[in-house]
Amino acid sequence: MKVGLLLPRSTTHPLIAFSFMDGIHAFLEQHGLTGEIALITANIGFGIDELIIEQKAEELFMQHQVDLLVVYADFPVIEGLFPLVKALNKLLIVVNHGAKYPQTWEGHPNVIHHHLSSALGSWCTGEKITKEHQKAAFISSYYDGGYSLCHAISTSFSSTGEKIGFNLVGHQLKSNFDASPLVSFLAQDEEIKAFLTVLSGELVAEIHSQINKTKVNTAVTFYGSPVMVEESGALTDTVNCFDVEGFTSWFLHNPLAENEQYSAAFQSRTSRVPDSFGVLGWDTALILEAIAGVRKNGTNDPQNIIKLLSDKKLTGAKGTMQLHTGSHQYINPLYYVNITAGETQHLQTLNLDAVEASFNRMIEQKIVGISTGWLNTYLCS
Repeated sequence: MKVGLLLPRSTTHPLIAFSFMDGIHAFLEQHGLTGEIALITANIGFGIDELIIEQKAEELFMQHQVDLLVVYADFPVIEGLFPLVKALNKLLIVVNHGAKYPQTWEGHPNVIHHHLSSALGSWCTGEKITKEHQKAAFISSYYDGGYSLCHAISTSFSSTGEKIGFNLVGHQLKSNFDASPLVSFLAQDEEIKAFLTVLSGELVAEIHSQINKTKVNTAVTFYGSPVMVEESGALTDTVNCFDVEGFTSWFLHNPLAENEQYSAAFQSRTSRVPDSFGVLGWDTALILEAIAGVRKNGTNDPQNIIKLLSDKKLTGAKGTMQLHTGSHQYINPLYYVNITAGETQHLQTLNLDAVEASFNRMIEQKIVGISTGWLNTYLCS
């Protein structure tokens, strides 16, 4: 089976495409599939130019005769590929961080979505903490604030009457990020001890530093999006960090056997610490293995492949994966973790049934107008 892959680049997270491909290669090598599944890659920059994405896809289908296509990109630019794969009757797998709502959740007959559940994890975090806090502050940046996960965490938190007392949307550059308006507000309202936080990159450490220097309300907890959770766990200066909690689809020391297998294979291959981009690659390769198995039985039609995959649960590094009927989105368990002084503690697991129930609540929202402000895939900036 010949697989084409369209890969992004990023200045803030330069290892995205590398870790993703290392995860795929590690899985194929571990399972003896390198001779059965061939990979052909092309670069699509930041994933914002629909024409470039379509041209690269056409080259992979026409010149390289790939059997299916994997694209690391997101809505709305990926929709330009839908007519192409429909006309060719080819299968398309869309991978990303899961940080955007689509315009419609109805699944395309030729498309599978596999992601890291950023919006869904944020939604579940907002739902969970309504039991603990009646009021919160919201923190994001001009960049992170342009993605649907901000809507997810704030909407689910407010769903039963909870209030967001203050919104801070700071500059996306560390040098210009200023949390002083929030600090001034907190000095007047010491009831707020919950920060709904959607930040990434260098701003993760920066928000800890700026709040810590003020010595205001040091009992606060950052309830973060999945990226905020993962990147807080990787901080080296943990002395000045506040507690961070939230749901995530993956954390490094998850004791699942498949995650331990992934982590060992990834580290052996790269000499780097395993990350979520590698997990996304590993579990994408798991999906490719399942598709190859279906094709061996004589089923090449994308609609039939998707139908057969819908009836099959896969065991990946993120846990048990199930294709959600109707949306063609893979869902998996979510893990609620607490990070204190650099130590990650697993507190709760949402199983597939609970995750599906939360996912259904999230996608039943009536979104009016544009729900995300950026064309590029989350973290591909």
